[in-house]
Amino acid sequence: MMNSSNENLFYYCTPELVIYDNACRLHEYCLNRDPAFFKKTKFVVDKFHWKNHSGCCEGYNMKLYPMLNMYNSQAAEQCNSCIKPLASMVSYMEYDNFFLFTKLHIWHRNMLRIVKYNPEREIAYKDYFLTLSRVIH
Repeated sequence: MMNSSNENLFYYCTPELVIYDNACRLHEYCLNRDPAFFKKTKFVVDKFHWKNHSGCCEGYNMKLYPMLNMYNSQAAEQCNSCIKPLASMVSYMEYDNFFLFTKLHIWHRNMLRIVKYNPEREIAYKDYFLTLSRVIH
């Protein structure tokens, strides 16, 4: 959340909600660094990890907030598990190649999901390559 020169990376955009497996500790960390900046941010522990937080305040329990039920609290971990196998391939790439390769991998994965979950919405090859050219540039 802070870069090496202690500049706040959020700077202009305070997050309204942070869902994280260790949100209780992250909340403490953020308040120690910049309490005014994070005063309106809600921190909650994701549903899957809450059972391991026996000593935490119940206010961090995501299940207590029905309006948060629409959020997939595991989205970040699901995405990370999909890109973890790429680590050995990208670890020696130059930055530009790394960034492009990772971006293409995630884009391709998303396109496959769109086709899988929307079979009636066939993506024409023309559209596929047009979106690909936007991703590359």
